[in-house]
Amino acid sequence: MIAYIKAGIKGFSGKLDGAIYYYHPQLKRTLMRRAPKLPIQPQNLEYRDISRQRVERV
Repeated sequence: MIAYIKAGIKGFSGKLDGAIYYYHPQLKRTLMRRAPKLPIQPQNLEYRDISRQRVERV
């Protein structure tokens, strides 16, 4: 079986090493930006504690 590519590969997209890569169709380029660092909030710590308790019981 022979594989053919009609449109070609437009660009890489995804996350790698703390960066986000995406294809911009107007610029016809793959761009990279830093992944956002979300602030630590009290709700995050509460959720972490609840999930740890579930794991210990199982």
